[in-house]
Amino acid sequence: MSIKVAIIEGEQVIADIKELIDPEDKQRQYMFTNPFRIILQPTMTLMEEGSEEPLENTSQVSLATWQALTVDSTFIVNPNAVTTLFEPVADLKKMYQEITDAS
Repeated sequence: MSIKVAIIEGEQVIADIKELIDPEDKQRQYMFTNPFRIILQPTMTLMEEGSEEPLENTSQVSLATWQALTVDSTFIVNPNAVTTLFEPVADLKKMYQEITDAS
């Protein structure tokens, strides 16, 4: 499994992402399996008394179905739509694996 986060049109999507290259014309595409939208919800700001600067901002992370109106779990994505790909932090990767293993 190659679990990555992709930024697509400003939206963060976590999925098992593989790069596909057509052997004939060398065109590249991505295959997203079990993609989920990453939702960050700010929960609180920790402030020190008398200070105007926050000590820490915390957020709650949740995952939502990326394409809710389909039964498909695999999508071919044009690489031009992907701004960047990166490795998720360990907790996010674990959350994704728990959700996908349960289905």
